[in-house]
Amino acid sequence: MSDEVEAIKRKLDIVDLVGQYVSLKKAGSNYKGTCPFHQEKTPSFMVNSEMQIFKCFGCGESGDIFTFIEKVENLEFKDALEMLAQKAGVELVKKPGGKKEKSIKNEIFKINHASTLVFQKILNSPVGSKALNYLKDRGLNDRTIREFQIGFAPNGYVLANYFKKNQVTQNQLNSAGNPEKFHNRIIFPIENNLTNIVGFTGRSLDDKTQPKYFNTPETTVFKKSQILYGLAKARQEIKAKKAMIVTEGQMDVIASHQAGVKQIVASSGTAITENHLDILSRFGVDLIIAFDADEAGKKATYKIIELALKREMNIKIVTLPDGYNDVGEIAIKDKNKWEIIVKNAEFWMDWIIKDQTSQKLSVGDKKSVVKNISYFLKWIVSPVELSHWIKILSEKLSIDENSIKESLKEKNNLSENNKTETVISQRLSIIEEIFVLLELYPEIAQKYTRLYSKLKELYNSKRDLLVFQYTKDQPRLDETQASKEVELLLFRAKQLKNENIKKEFARNIAQAESSKDRKKVLQLLKQLQDKLK
Repeated sequence: MSDEVEAIKRKLDIVDLVGQYVSLKKAGSNYKGTCPFHQEKTPSFMVNSEMQIFKCFGCGESGDIFTFIEKVENLEFKDALEMLAQKAGVELVKKPGGKKEKSIKNEIFKINHASTLVFQKILNSPVGSKALNYLKDRGLNDRTIREFQIGFAPNGYVLANYFKKNQVTQNQLNSAGNPEKFHNRIIFPIENNLTNIVGFTGRSLDDKTQPKYFNTPETTVFKKSQILYGLAKARQEIKAKKAMIVTEGQMDVIASHQAGVKQIVASSGTAITENHLDILSRFGVDLIIAFDADEAGKKATYKIIELALKREMNIKIVTLPDGYNDVGEIAIKDKNKWEIIVKNAEFWMDWIIKDQTSQKLSVGDKKSVVKNISYFLKWIVSPVELSHWIKILSEKLSIDENSIKESLKEKNNLSENNKTETVISQRLSIIEEIFVLLELYPEIAQKYTRLYSKLKELYNSKRDLLVFQYTKDQPRLDETQASKEVELLLFRAKQLKNENIKKEFARNIAQAESSKDRKKVLQLLKQLQDKLK
């Protein structure tokens, strides 16, 4: 395999490859662009042609062409190897050890592809007329139905004869999640990054068939928590628009595509996972959340905002106009309005404040609103930005800004010193608060054993004093609240660490580049990589 890897590296230039995903500009001996793995305004992502490596000064990601493709395409190494081998025109030698697993995956892909063709054929037959009429009534045209390979699975075992004829065993069918399980359902094939069909979602045609949506069970190739519907088709448009819309269902994605808004993917229901957000964050573009206007959709939106903030993403929210239930409906009925709504998506904090203050509020309600919004205000590091949102909230609630600051201060344990002192005290406070929380909640400490051990070495001598200082002004948290607080503090600590490292190296690297000292630049890159480990 090492020979194949080297052959691929010889044939593919990392600058050309990365340039297909990131806009790069020459910067001394390197090429610079905005990082595809985290949200940033100032480019800190560098590619070095001489060493054939990339390095981001912001998030610390680094590696060669294989690492880059693994991360940007969300692939395992073997899949990245296959993809790059195809680009380079290098033929991979089959290895005995990996033959069985690859064979199983290929069998699943073949079964799913064959099933898709059968389901499509049935949709366009008299048996599928009801399903086809439903799709047409929802506003989909023939071209869209073909593009997304939509089909229909009637009652009965329509695939049995085909699989029997092609000598597909029951074990093979089971390994693919058994497409025979779908009955009286419209079928939406689900593709992976390489456009292989990994599974299906079936939508029932009547209220008697439950659940309304039924997915292929998890298989070797289908992990629902790691698949975003429509991503393979949306990828290029996401890069072009520098934005990605995430919505709830397949029909939302399909209708939006037909309307010309193609930078959209679906979580296949409101249950979005950490893995989904990891995939979304790697694009380094704006995240636009467009969930249904009901309570479930709103709850999911709050969850995604929290997960996205942890990944330092730039978040916007789409609010559907009155009279529209979901993205699919507005995309079909008024595609121009849908385009405008996406273009005018609100900044996440604007949406939260509007949502929390939309009803007439009593004094008690205002207290709850301040408490709810304060949780999200804690993610805002910039003092100027924080001051802006406090002012907006103050005006909305008709309460004094200082009252909101006091509430936020109680939760954040922030001092009111000048900016420099705030950063220093906050930095110390973060480390100390993490230590205290791990001391007070042993169950949480078990999740961070190495960190906890280091902090005990630092602070054990003043443990009682720190615990007293923390608890005297803080309400008792339950374990879930404490766990979230630790996550938030760790996020802030990482932010501050990265900022300090970037400042430390940025000036020296700029000087080395201006003097065209390539050796010094590479030396600094190596030092930075070691610092961020």
